[in-house]
Amino acid sequence: MIKTHTSKLFYGKFPYVVKISDQVPGKSWLRFHGSPRSELLTACKELVAENEIPHRYYTEVYPFDNMHHFTRVDLNVFLRERKDYDLISAAFNKHVVKLVEPANTSHEDWLKKNTSIVVRENLIYGRYRYIVSFKSTGYNVDGDHNSEIIAWINSNFEDRVCGKDYLCRNGWYVRLYLTNQMDMTHVALAFGGQINTVTHVALLSEID
Repeated sequence: MIKTHTSKLFYGKFPYVVKISDQVPGKSWLRFHGSPRSELLTACKELVAENEIPHRYYTEVYPFDNMHHFTRVDLNVFLRERKDYDLISAAFNKHVVKLVEPANTSHEDWLKKNTSIVVRENLIYGRYRYIVSFKSTGYNVDGDHNSEIIAWINSNFEDRVCGKDYLCRNGWYVRLYLTNQMDMTHVALAFGGQINTVTHVALLSEID
């Protein structure tokens, strides 16, 4: 079983996740909303309903295993309260494959107050605290992708060492990794509506 700490509130409200796994034999299972029928997962949902637990579900169905003749289906149960998390994880302990929880009460309180910030044990690539993701500007007449954004970054960070103060990755979306909040603010002011997302990382060790 895997156990990890919550980096951000799931769906903006759930700090806890219990992932329960079942193996449904054969290919002739009934399908409900595209998922195999699992008595185990149905029992989990009934327990949640009986206790009127605030929740959200996400089901994962894996390809049929031809060698062992079963289909694996996982149910992710997103929860708000520690008591509900303890109840579900204890009730289905033998079938739990992953648990996600805040490190402590302070961590949970901090997540609920700072829903736009991601909490990690380490900075991204061990260095970067901010990520600015830009909307794609497509190709220019020369066939260069996102050339306007790349040119601006090169011009404004020409006195920096790429890989230290900043890192630019150009895929369909340009992602700019930064160490400095002033740089992030400068980018946000320059591009405004062309920014897709901004990620701010807080370290678990920084939370009181």
